[in-house]
Amino acid sequence: MGATRGWLWVLVVLGLLSPALAQTGSAPRCKVCGQPVTSGYRLRDGSAVCKEHLDQALPHCFACHKPIPGDYRVVGPNEVPVCDSCYALYPHCDVCGLPVDRNGRSLPDGRYFCREHRDGIYDQAQAGRLFLQASDEVLDTFGQRLDVKLPPAEVRLVDGREMIKLADGPTRDGRAPLGLTKIPRSIHHDGRATVEAATVYLISGLPRQRLLTVAAHEYAHMWHSQNHPDYNQVSRRMQEGFAEWVAYHVAQSQDRPIEVKAMLTKKDSDYVDGLHRFLELEREVGSDGVFEYALTHSDI
Repeated sequence: MGATRGWLWVLVVLGLLSPALAQTGSAPRCKVCGQPVTSGYRLRDGSAVCKEHLDQALPHCFACHKPIPGDYRVVGPNEVPVCDSCYALYPHCDVCGLPVDRNGRSLPDGRYFCREHRDGIYDQAQAGRLFLQASDEVLDTFGQRLDVKLPPAEVRLVDGREMIKLADGPTRDGRAPLGLTKIPRSIHHDGRATVEAATVYLISGLPRQRLLTVAAHEYAHMWHSQNHPDYNQVSRRMQEGFAEWVAYHVAQSQDRPIEVKAMLTKKDSDYVDGLHRFLELEREVGSDGVFEYALTHSDI
């Protein structure tokens, strides 16, 4: 899974209000102090603010904390304002896209984490426990129908460089995958192929909720590969879309709205388009129909 990055141009238009308005009794009131504005500014949203409280009324940059009187970007799932200077000056967080200042964290593999996400999961044992938690959450959401025939042979926490090597390259946006499931298959003398226990790789440094989402996604890959009669012929959009559909419902059931939003706004089309197609299929045929489709088709 890829991390959410987003921004939106927003313009705050300032205009000096006339003191003459006060004499007519029609002066607007300051959005901060509530007093009539005889000399102040009109903001883009139509509200007014007096000169004394202009700085309080303006959005403040996440990085430099200064008021922003003009254009700015809205970054990440929480739509945090960032001024253009800071957006250009700092590297961006691999989780949310916010600027990473000196209070953030940089990793040797080239990834960055903002101060909100600097303390992620770096411990192998903790990652293993979180994968087990994610597995339980999948079963809590969908029931025993998603119980895997073979649990993973191993769950490994790796850095970005190793993940890129394991995946034979970066993702389509040039970044390390957040998770990977290696599924060995044995070919018998009669041509039959059987799936063996998978090895699951999770990238280090992710916050707990993001790692749980990635783990649920990888668990879905395991289940799909163990139950589809010809998983090797299933399209990437089908594989990733189904895994996202499972992780999406787990995130919803566990009340993780930021994870839900992140999955709906990914840049990789196979993930987000596949998810939307499975959600549309679910609206048409229900979850039972989704499972039947996922096990009997090779694309969506």
